Amino acid sequence: RHHLLVVLHWLLPRADAASLLAATKDGWLPLHTACRCGAVEEAVAYLRAAERLGLLREEGSREAILSDPTPFNRYYRDHGGVQVLQRALEQVWPDPALRPAPCSKWKKAVDLKNHAE
Repeated sequence: RHHLLVVLHWLLPRADAASLLAATKDGWLPLHTACRCGAVEEAVAYLRAAERLGLLREEGSREAILSDPTPFNRYYRDHGGVQVLQRALEQVWPDPALRPAPCSKWKKAVDLKNHAE
């Protein structure tokens, strides 16, 4: 795992917007997977890269990045994915007034998938 983290930390600062927004067939971004796996450090690295590229200033990409699949994904829910996302957001934006919030706009998996397309 250590070597994968080294690669990730090398890769994320060099990633472009398209690669950060590349979704799985279910609409999941790499951030969702990191949060589901409890990987706060990786979630922080992803959020910093997204911020550097200005992806959180545009509503559509911000909603995709910060989407919370808790209502419809038991794995994300069972592994505390949204809590991991919250901890990562707190590290990237220590000031609560500046910190974006998770997006709970979608209540069904198909909605997130359609947004990613």
